[in-house]
Amino acid sequence: MDCPKVAGVCLKSRVPQTFLGKTCFAQVVVHLNNGTLVKGLVECGMPGQLDAALRPLPDVLAIERNDVHTPVAVRLADVKAVFFVRDHHGDVEHQDLKFFDDDAATELWVQLRLADGETLEGRVVNSLELLASPGLWLWPADAMANNSLIYVPKSSIVGFRITGLVHLSIGDAFVCADDQEPVDGATRVALEAC
Repeated sequence: MDCPKVAGVCLKSRVPQTFLGKTCFAQVVVHLNNGTLVKGLVECGMPGQLDAALRPLPDVLAIERNDVHTPVAVRLADVKAVFFVRDHHGDVEHQDLKFFDDDAATELWVQLRLADGETLEGRVVNSLELLASPGLWLWPADAMANNSLIYVPKSSIVGFRITGLVHLSIGDAFVCADDQEPVDGATRVALEAC
């Protein structure tokens, strides 16, 4: 008898992953794009292995729900976000800890490691384009160098690190420190205005 499938995923119970004889499941609350919530369990990587847990999710999630005897298939394309939770009940009184304010950083100071081993450092615009576009524009850290702007295709980036936040407002063309020449506004992250 064939296994019933949704989007190519068998909906019969699967053999869960085991580690040292223990099954590994993670509790999730899946928020779908249409506003629906799906609560259940998904198989996870081996316990204690962070790299196994942070791999990309499959195109279709098989979620073990308490109220259904077979896994429910959820296409990742239909998902707003997958929340890995401590329990399915949550705490409605809890206020999430947040480290940002209304004055969002306009730029990010980043360090890029390229496939050939070269490292670039500079500023990028803090926007959705940083994630969505096929490349990024980098203003080099050294304002006196020959390079004034660099376009880096994401396919050549093998390492990416945010090293600081830059808060600029219109009119922040130049700032200076006590013993330095005026510099562009982005450098002010490291300087006190005079």
